[in-house]
Amino acid sequence: MKEATGEDISTRAMMDYFKPLMSWLEEQNKGRQIGWE
Repeated sequence: MKEATGEDISTRAMMDYFKPLMSWLEEQNKGRQIGWE
């Protein structure tokens, strides 16, 4: 975030905002292999 704004800021608000999406994505991807075969 510092490169984008020039200031040190917390990403907590952004993480809180996207938490429902992150939880949904984790559930959708449960059991899937990550990476190449």
